[in-house]
Amino acid sequence: MRTAKVVMFVSIVLTLMIILDCSFTKIVPNNTIIKNYWLMNKKKANFDLAFVGPSRVLHAIDGETFERKLNCKTINLGLSGVGYAKQYLLLRKLIEENGIKLKQLFIEVSYYNLIDPDSAFSYPFHEYYYFPYIHTDFVYEVIKDNSNNKYKSWVWKYVPFVRFAV
Repeated sequence: MRTAKVVMFVSIVLTLMIILDCSFTKIVPNNTIIKNYWLMNKKKANFDLAFVGPSRVLHAIDGETFERKLNCKTINLGLSGVGYAKQYLLLRKLIEENGIKLKQLFIEVSYYNLIDPDSAFSYPFHEYYYFPYIHTDFVYEVIKDNSNNKYKSWVWKYVPFVRFAV
């Protein structure tokens, strides 16, 4: 009798976790107020110029000026506190999965990342922005490689809803 109650409880909790995981995976990327999700929701567009990098790109590149002066279509892919791992994830997702075409890509290379190569790939890395996409192999590999705890990244991928509950 007790075993049946435990099995029933675990089944209900697991079912609820799967439902919540599916819901959050679908809902979270629709929050386009956050620039990461706004960018990752871009589909099948063509841009003449794209700029990628940290906050210096985000705040210093005015795409409208380029569009006005050069008569071209631009996109600013700059994000606050972005390291190379996040830049790679964003670019690969946009180009391979979302069908974005870029004629010219300008990448801001930080002096500080060249001095300290470890910080170029590990700091800062905000894996939570990519939780809805963690079941994509390349996203999981980048999260795993840049996470402080490899076990934690495995749990985020394979245990439903846990990544959103943290």
